[in-house]
Amino acid sequence: MSESGFTIVELLVYLIIAVVIVAGVYNLLIGQQRLYMKQRELQDVRSSLRASANLLAWELRQASAAGGDIYNVGTYEVKLRSVQGAGVVCNIHGSQPRLGLVTRWGEFQDAEVDSAFVFLAGSSSTADDGWVISQVAKIWSPSVGGIPDCNWGNSITPDLVAEISGGVTLPDLVDGPISITADGVVAQGSTVTFTAQAPGLTCGEFDGRVNIVIDADTWSDSGTMSGCTFTVAVPLDASKVEIQINIESDLYTQLAEDIFGKSSWLDLGSGAVDPMDIVERVRIGGPVRAFRPVTYGLYFDPDGRWWLGRKVGNAGDWEKMTGPLSPPSDSGLTFIFYDQAGDTTSLPVDVRMVDIILRGESYGKAPQAGELGPDVEEDSLTVRVSLRG
Repeated sequence: MSESGFTIVELLVYLIIAVVIVAGVYNLLIGQQRLYMKQRELQDVRSSLRASANLLAWELRQASAAGGDIYNVGTYEVKLRSVQGAGVVCNIHGSQPRLGLVTRWGEFQDAEVDSAFVFLAGSSSTADDGWVISQVAKIWSPSVGGIPDCNWGNSITPDLVAEISGGVTLPDLVDGPISITADGVVAQGSTVTFTAQAPGLTCGEFDGRVNIVIDADTWSDSGTMSGCTFTVAVPLDASKVEIQINIESDLYTQLAEDIFGKSSWLDLGSGAVDPMDIVERVRIGGPVRAFRPVTYGLYFDPDGRWWLGRKVGNAGDWEKMTGPLSPPSDSGLTFIFYDQAGDTTSLPVDVRMVDIILRGESYGKAPQAGELGPDVEEDSLTVRVSLRG
């Protein structure tokens, strides 16, 4: 009677085949795992880039370079006036420059660098409504701040009371399409920087073709401009400052007619802006926006990687936001600033559009079949943003 079974040679053949099959399956699984890990790292990079781009784009869209919201521009960082919160005026203190605010969102703080845009009704001399920049001197609760209720004929309580101080001096007389604004207090003995803005012109186009006349009551000066910002030293005995700028259309192809601008500051004193003068023009129901300077940039962290960071206010250290990003030499974060004509510019007041270029790296490393060693995954993203105003 014969016995069935496998010979040693057959067993060896079957064993070799099984090893080959298992090895193939193993290599396939390892390859799939590595591919999954690399795809996951790449997805993390893309998510980080989208988060960075959304944050920077949101901040820049809220900013107006013409309104002074852009402080500094650079290849790897930008400093701007960042929106921190907003509210609606529902009541005004009877004797203090305090505003009761409702429907608040975000934060109102009273650090030295905090400012607020307050919407004002036009006066008899300046017919247009507009915004004024003031400092946030103090934040109060409604009861302590002396505004326990809103002035709306009901029992609505303000969310907070904001006291304002300082700010810029509003001109008493304004005329013409060219706006002339003061960065600071126009007073006797003060040195004030003024900024001129005209529809369709960049700061670089305020050149020798633009005529300017400055009258500070006790002296006058006339000449041509070199850039849209200029400084005036107000005499100690001056009672007014009047500035007029004239631009002839035949010197500018983009202008259809001659344009001018005139702003006057009258009855000068030697003190700062009285915040009650601002409060008197605040409308019930008008908006107030809170701001704080913020710098966004590419910085090197002690962990050995580059990140998108920010400095809020006067902070000296970077706050880590998103990343990692590639180093500056590999365009981890690059800003390109354009003026109204579409040309690149390094002047903050001329910025109208910004390209944000981001190149990110994965935090972890995952090797793929055929690679000598693990490496980071990389991807890039470019966003173009137009500024407000």
